[in-house]
Amino acid sequence: MRIHVRYLGIHAEIAGISDEEVELQGGNKLGDLVKHILEKYPNMAGLLDGTQTAVLKNGMAVDDMGEALEEGDEVVFMPAAGGG
Repeated sequence: MRIHVRYLGIHAEIAGISDEEVELQGGNKLGDLVKHILEKYPNMAGLLDGTQTAVLKNGMAVDDMGEALEEGDEVVFMPAAGGG
């Protein structure tokens, strides 16, 4: 299953790219995609393991690692907005 992944901000700096096509072999959940990304870009662990990252799937915010992915979905990893 192919997923289009976009990286914004620090995520793009760590990955060295702003987007890529990812072929998921072993699962179809958001958590499977995150595991794949962490294997490829281990320096993202501190960002993706905590609350520092906002995740969008097809333009909608998601926070459930069990969220199902489908062929052609777009997932965006970006710095979480802060404020006060």
